[in-house]
Amino acid sequence: VFKPLYEKEALMNSYYEKLATCPEYEYEKWMNYAESIQIVKLLSNFNDILKNVVEKNESSILARYLINLAQSFSSFYNNNRIIDEKEKTQNARLYLTYMVKTVLETGLNLLGIEVPEKM
Repeated sequence: VFKPLYEKEALMNSYYEKLATCPEYEYEKWMNYAESIQIVKLLSNFNDILKNVVEKNESSILARYLINLAQSFSSFYNNNRIIDEKEKTQNARLYLTYMVKTVLETGLNLLGIEVPEKM
């Protein structure tokens, strides 16, 4: 069941590199928000979570992680406008949204849960 976890690891690493090095975003201003920092920290833990799931053969670790990520993003979304007047801030928030979507989708798929395109 967990064999595909390692296949996704290289893909996720490339996403995290982009998140950390993308120069067009105003990270200094954007990252001052506690919710954004919490989400980025959660995203950066994804590979460790996957390794932990495989080592302990415990899928509930991944499920709890995905719930925490979804809750953190929900808080961020409720307190921040994704579409913003400042283009760089908007781009940063859109990218964060994309990263959360990607990790949630990957995690849910690994748990055998299909993600609908639209709700």
